[in-house]
Amino acid sequence: FFCFGRTPPAFARAVQRTAMYIRKRSALGLLLAHGSLVAWLLCSAPTIEGNVCDGVSPALLLDKDRIQDLWACASAYQEANWWHVTATFMAVYIAMKGLAGPAFTLCILAGALYPLPLAQFLTGVGEAFGSSACYLLSGALARPVVGRLFPAKLEALRLRAEAEKEHMLIFNVWLRMTPFLPNWFCNLACPLVGVPLRPFFVASLFGTQAGSRASPLASP
Repeated sequence: FFCFGRTPPAFARAVQRTAMYIRKRSALGLLLAHGSLVAWLLCSAPTIEGNVCDGVSPALLLDKDRIQDLWACASAYQEANWWHVTATFMAVYIAMKGLAGPAFTLCILAGALYPLPLAQFLTGVGEAFGSSACYLLSGALARPVVGRLFPAKLEALRLRAEAEKEHMLIFNVWLRMTPFLPNWFCNLACPLVGVPLRPFFVASLFGTQAGSRASPLASP
């Protein structure tokens, strides 16, 4: 019955279930592998002298008022091993974005630790890979939850994406620059409304930097 170009519904459903199973297992594997990498980097940090890192924990990444404590601790480690600190920074940045978390504190920390061009490069790469990880995790695992929490916003974004399907890269850059939709929502919603990964990745790499430059210009 495959000779006539028609796929039986039962077979099509089986293929869809298999593809979803593979996506879920791949997403969980990605999450576990990256989590293990972050844990290893944090546990294998170089030894430093003094008590500059006393009271500093990963929880401070969510507290922008403690950025100076993070900077002092990271600077001390940076003197001991620049490459280890940079690898840890990138791994944590990607993890934060992959879990739809805020990276505002890490952006400030990058500007304090590195020269501006390097800080922009690192945060741009972190945005691209972290947002893409969130895209993949959302598409594989979070579809029912996101659809239940934001049905109206998802439908509006789906209609807009459908209207802009011939200009998908420009549309994705606009999503990164607009103040009306937060980046975390775009990362979660784009795989659910038919936005392809390639323009999403490119826009995350360049569009977020453009958006951060435009925000001060738009503020009174």
